[in-house]
Amino acid sequence: VQYITPKRANYQKEIDTLLDKIEQALDINKPDSEVAHFNRYTSEPFYYQTPFLYPLLAKSKEVHNQTQGAFDPTVAPLVKLWKESIKAGITPQELAIWSLKPYVGLDYIVVN
Repeated sequence: VQYITPKRANYQKEIDTLLDKIEQALDINKPDSEVAHFNRYTSEPFYYQTPFLYPLLAKSKEVHNQTQGAFDPTVAPLVKLWKESIKAGITPQELAIWSLKPYVGLDYIVVN
């Protein structure tokens, strides 16, 4: 982050703190992050804990709609299946692919 301020003010600490909060909320590799918690939810209502996830989901829905579904951040289960299969030198079985499809689809997520 670069910025210019009068009197050479230094906001590095505040910027680092904000970036750390964003990372804590949105890092899918952190099991206690808000996005990881969201990904574990079923069809129960989800309540936002930070101001970071809602705008991300709202923008995802917007891009999803603008691309007629070509952008879909819910495909992680299929990506994982394909990665594991490629590492094993095989093509995933059609049954495995179809069994994951009910868990994929941004249309299933209502953002409000």
